[in-house]
Order: sequence, then structure tokens, then C-alpha cells
Amino acid sequence: MKVAIVLGMGFGDEGKGAFVNYLCSKAKNPLVVRFNGGHQVGHTVVVDDKRHVFSNFGSGTLLGAPTYWSEYCTVNPMGVLKEGNALRSMGIDPILMFNANAMITTPFDVLKNLKLDGLNNHGTVGVGFGTTIQRNDDHYHLYVRDLKYPAIRDIKLKNIQEKYYGYVSPDNSRTKMMIEEFKNACEDMVFRYTIVDNFANLLDKELIFEGGQGIMLDTDYGFFPHVTRSNTTSKNAMEIINKLGMSLIKIV
Repeated sequence: MKVAIVLGMGFGDEGKGAFVNYLCSKAKNPLVVRFNGGHQVGHTVVVDDKRHVFSNFGSGTLLGAPTYWSEYCTVNPMGVLKEGNALRSMGIDPILMFNANAMITTPFDVLKNLKLDGLNNHGTVGVGFGTTIQRNDDHYHLYVRDLKYPAIRDIKLKNIQEKYYGYVSPDNSRTKMMIEEFKNACEDMVFRYTIVDNFANLLDKELIFEGGQGIMLDTDYGFFPHVTRSNTTSKNAMEIINKLGMSLIKIV
């Protein structure tokens, strides 16, 4: 099995998306694996007359390569819905598989993210990535697997809203609409895409690990506080590989 790991050696903007797309064009049966970060990335890919900035799908999608979203990543269902619709409007039907334990970002994580950045000015893309990680560290979980069961999803969402973030029950129409849009996006995600419990049934592919951001933003090796809440080195990718017991590794 061929395995490639694509990393950024700086602060991002190294062309990782374009190179992942190139590797997919040369592979016979590629599978793009997102192994760090999440929906906060922006990887630009151009194929013929199509140009797209990928955040919620792998950068081989324009070539028809499927994406596996690992448990190390965050998922924003509203972002998946919006970007998926954009891709379908281009004539692309994206193939996306989620690890059941990938972390879900809620609208309340996004609101908290924006509020914190206004206070500390650390720099953020404002999509709730860091606050999602912190919430999970604090044991208020909402996983992809929970989206399959609306009753569980709604109880966890209510706990995140009221107990963790301290938002009272929504009385205004804007908050109600935001929650309803989130739930609709969750249902669309469960309907359109595949949720898997493990990676083993995907091993007939050539694996292309697509890193997010750069090593100089790594949570352990970057310049605190201007870091991301993610391991941007090959750490997570190697953990996945070691769990699979794979020995043939090509690091790019």
C-alpha cells in the first residue's frame, strides 16, 4: 500500500491542497485522509476551469477522490452543507466518510470563538475550531455518531448551549433559526454521507494524508499563544498508520 503524508513546514499557505490534488491525479485509487485540524482550513485547488477552496472536503474532491475525516478533526455540519451544495452546483458529487468519533462544532462554539478573539486578539478564522476542542477537553461532547440519533443530539446540544456556555433557552427568532439550521444540516450530513466506526474497511485505497495549517502553528511546537489547537506535524497520521499496522510509508 502506498501512503503519502503532506505537511506544511511553515505557518500555512504552502500549497498543501494543490499538492494533494496532484497526488490524487497520479494515484490509481486515492483516498484523502484529513488527520488534523478540521473545518478551519482553506486549501485552494484548480482543475481545468474549476476552482474551489476546500474546508470541509479533501483537496482531491474535484478529481472524484473520496475523503475520510478522522476522529482527530472537527466537523461543522453547516459548513459541510454549504460547501457540499457549492460543489454539486459545479457538477461535483463529493464522497465523504466521517469517523463516528469526529468532534462536532456547534453554532455556540462559533459564537464563543468570535467573542474570545475580540477579547484577546490572538487571531482566529472565527469558525469555532479552538472552542470545540476546549469544550471536548471539558467533557461536553457531541460526536458525529450522535447525529444519527436526533434525541441524543438535541439533549447534548441543549447541554452545550445552557450548561457549558450559559446561553438561556432561545427566546428570539434569530437564535431559534440558527439552531434549526444546525439541526437541518446535521440531518443532511447523516443522509448524504457515510459514518464509519473504524478505518479498516477503507484499506483498498492509496492513502494521501492531507495536513491542515503548518508545523509552526503546532500546539506543541508553535509560538504560543499564536498557535492552533491541533497537532500539525505527522503525529496523528502516524498514530492512524500504526493502528493499522502498515509498514510501507512514503512521506512527502
